[in-house]
Amino acid sequence: MPLAPVDNDVTIAELTRAPYPIYQRLRAETPVLDVSAVGRILLTKATDTRAVKDDPETWSSNDPNTPMERAFQAHTLMRKDGAAHLRERNAMMPTFSAKNIKTHWVPAYGKIASEYLDRLPKDEIVDLFPALAGPVAANILSVILGIPEAGDDDMQEWSQALIDGAGNFGWEDAPFKRVDLAHVQMNKLMEDKRDALIAEPDQSALSIMLNAEDPIEWSQMVANVKIAIGGGINEPRDALLTILYGLLSDPEQLNWVKENENGAMPSKRACGGSPRSRCPRAGPRAMRRSEASTSPRAAW
Repeated sequence: MPLAPVDNDVTIAELTRAPYPIYQRLRAETPVLDVSAVGRILLTKATDTRAVKDDPETWSSNDPNTPMERAFQAHTLMRKDGAAHLRERNAMMPTFSAKNIKTHWVPAYGKIASEYLDRLPKDEIVDLFPALAGPVAANILSVILGIPEAGDDDMQEWSQALIDGAGNFGWEDAPFKRVDLAHVQMNKLMEDKRDALIAEPDQSALSIMLNAEDPIEWSQMVANVKIAIGGGINEPRDALLTILYGLLSDPEQLNWVKENENGAMPSKRACGGSPRSRCPRAGPRAMRRSEASTSPRAAW
């Protein structure tokens, strides 16, 4: 098998500061490139990325040379394939069943969203990133994971620390020190919750794992919760901002949403014959990007 060409010029600093022009250039010139600075082979075309992701027998996720295991202090399901991956993934799945979403999480989400909306100041400019989207995503996630005692700021800090640590391909000390502190706090909280969730089970992820008939190891339960924290705040947070951007940029869409508060999507005919013609759709960008969405360190 031919080897990817090696690049000794691209630096981590450049990838952190402005990655997109680099990716654009690589797509045009060398879409598969071994970048020495990060010790990784970069795939910059979607077709190549998809081919690798869909072929775990050739391209295993079990790569001990990434900083993820160091950052998470565990061999997580994200670095496992096949049955080993599914066993840990399925341990949490009952929490996300259609029944639980409908009966437990949708009402909880609605209550949380209403509380945070009511807190927003009126008649002034508001940055919705720290005032709404981040805290809402953090609170919702803490509830569904079974650790509602975690504060919004703590959840967001832990998430970003895990993201930065897992993407610390320069193996710098600072990101690991930051995430090590987060682990101390997360581990203590989960240990404190352990007995209570066994004594009084609920549908949260940690409780479901603890009370399973054939439970996975405690270390992997903790790792699963941390995986959810690492990826479960930035994505819904940024999706919320993207939706708001789309609605606030298009009065027609905004009016439609206000007039259809039951949440039912319009039919194809109501949209002018095409789902793309007049139906509500998200804007192209979030109102504000996070460090996680603009840095190669976010890529696990």
